[in-house]
Amino acid sequence: MAFLAVLQQETWLSPLVRSLEGLVQWMFRLRDPKSDTLDNSVVSLFPSADEVSKNFICMVELIRACSRLISVNINFTSQNELAMVSSALHASRPTLEMVHVEAGVGNFSIGVRSNINDKLVHEALLLPVFDQIEKLVLSGISLDVSPPLGVTLPLKSLQIQQQYSHLSAILQFLPSQSSRLVTFDIRFSRADAVSLTTLLDAMPSTLESLSLQCGPSHDLLVFRPSRTEYSRNQSLPPIPLENLSRLTHLRTLKLTGFQGPSLTLLSNLSNSSPHLVHLDFSQSFWIAHNGLDTTSSRTILHSIFPQEEILQALTSFKFLQYPHLGYLPTRTRQRLHPLQTWMTALGVDMQWVECRPHHAD
Repeated sequence: MAFLAVLQQETWLSPLVRSLEGLVQWMFRLRDPKSDTLDNSVVSLFPSADEVSKNFICMVELIRACSRLISVNINFTSQNELAMVSSALHASRPTLEMVHVEAGVGNFSIGVRSNINDKLVHEALLLPVFDQIEKLVLSGISLDVSPPLGVTLPLKSLQIQQQYSHLSAILQFLPSQSSRLVTFDIRFSRADAVSLTTLLDAMPSTLESLSLQCGPSHDLLVFRPSRTEYSRNQSLPPIPLENLSRLTHLRTLKLTGFQGPSLTLLSNLSNSSPHLVHLDFSQSFWIAHNGLDTTSSRTILHSIFPQEEILQALTSFKFLQYPHLGYLPTRTRQRLHPLQTWMTALGVDMQWVECRPHHAD
């Protein structure tokens, strides 16, 4: 690797490299062009197991060559590999602030390498080389449903991306010292009320940014629900109102893939978290405030999303700049034109997703 060779030869460059984020993705994608021949009927998009092993050694040496890293992306699948990575990071220990432990491409090891398991991650986080980090990111770790162990690092930011894991299996990574935590961002596949309560109770009241994302990411997909889905009992976790009211310093709140945005929730948040700037209910379904009236499409919309009351609740947030309302029970955006006009006049960028047209149901 040419860059590594330059760093090893020109040692004065080493302290200038401050971040190696994206290193694991590189490790699972870098291929030797000589490995494919004209005789191959199928050219692999990913490196072989031998190539990945060589890439891992190169990754370790690249980390070792950079002596003042602030952030780093790492992968290890055994205690021996963990020892190699931690040794390579020794010179950067005084400056290291952010560590991203990542499984592999798309959070998978693509069949050429074992995945990182939770036990190994806990062992890593107890090593002295990591005791000063302030931000931890975990992506695609192989989890066992085990009693919560807790992360003892005094983190300011914790991000966990486990879109195929139940929330109960992720609780083992909740910080046992949460008083310094400012940002908490987590993605999971499913959740129950007990797990959500446990998670929120572990958050400090001074938390400023909370992102709970249930289900896989639909960033690249265009999905619109049918309006009839609002009359059904969604298999989505409910939003825990009481537990959220403890978080009185929130400036960012993202609740993706939930059942339960409502007028009640907005009213509660305006009292408990009046300094909200960013409020995001993407991919979440609203629920009726005082029972669902299914007499007509207009009564359905009004019983779930009473615009005048919603407007009053939204305008009570004096610092709100971006609300995403999630899925709303209307097929036409024109029905929310009055609300949109008011929010635009206030300089607020309001977004939502309407239901798909009737002919598409």
